[in-house]
Amino acid sequence: MLTPRVALLGAILESNRFAAPAELDDFTSLTWLTGDALMDEARSEAPKLATEFAAFVRAMDATGAWTPVPCMLAASHPAGPVREAVIEEVVSTCEDMLRDAGPLDAVYICNHGAMVAEHDHDPDGLLMSRVRDVVGPDVLVVATLDLHANVSQRMVDACDLIVGYRTNPHVDQIERGEEAAFSLRRALAGGKKPQMAHIKLPIAPASVTLLTAEHPYGTLIDYGQRRQAEYRSQILNVSIFGTFLFADTPDNGMSVVVTARDDRDDAESLAMEISRMAWSLRGD
Repeated sequence: MLTPRVALLGAILESNRFAAPAELDDFTSLTWLTGDALMDEARSEAPKLATEFAAFVRAMDATGAWTPVPCMLAASHPAGPVREAVIEEVVSTCEDMLRDAGPLDAVYICNHGAMVAEHDHDPDGLLMSRVRDVVGPDVLVVATLDLHANVSQRMVDACDLIVGYRTNPHVDQIERGEEAAFSLRRALAGGKKPQMAHIKLPIAPASVTLLTAEHPYGTLIDYGQRRQAEYRSQILNVSIFGTFLFADTPDNGMSVVVTARDDRDDAESLAMEISRMAWSLRGD
């Protein structure tokens, strides 16, 4: 195919519903980058932005020609619900830049996944759905999320691939950014859209039970990775999101998200299998 044109954007915040609101200063003091400045930082020797974002860019650079279309990346340290005006500025800026970008082959979204806004309990899904509305149904949309994400169906419906961290404490952001880039390359080369299945479980574990080197969460993630390997190249990704309770949203709860190369039945079957195992471990 011709050199792919890939837009890059994101809004990163883990929200505690009961903490002080996240203001504009909370973002501008950490990451508030647009256009060429965003790419310059991502490609710098020591990037001062989300590790997985820089890893995605480096992996795309290393695997062939591409045309990045940098839009906006905003990130805050953990805080309370984001102010409506702040998230709306991020979303509208991304929308405007996407409209001005011309034809695109893909979009990469770098979010945390447990953001709450003053006016919307799922601003991650809000951003993703409005990106989808702008780019249309044929453009591939790939996202990376923290494993503490509260995954909503709105997020899943707007994306073609969601890649979640697999470690807590978080030490695999580089690998997950690379995985998102490699999977995007494969999807673009294969000419078929990935197929994603999402199951939300009525399990809302305390964060202290979500360490991935220990049972039960580590056992569940290891099982998902083993089953993905046994499916060989048919399954692109298995992500098991533990939830972030203190966001206190209707989307709290463990999510199993499985993405198949092109067969929805494979994705749905494996997602159900992993979900049944998770349910069997609910007491632990």
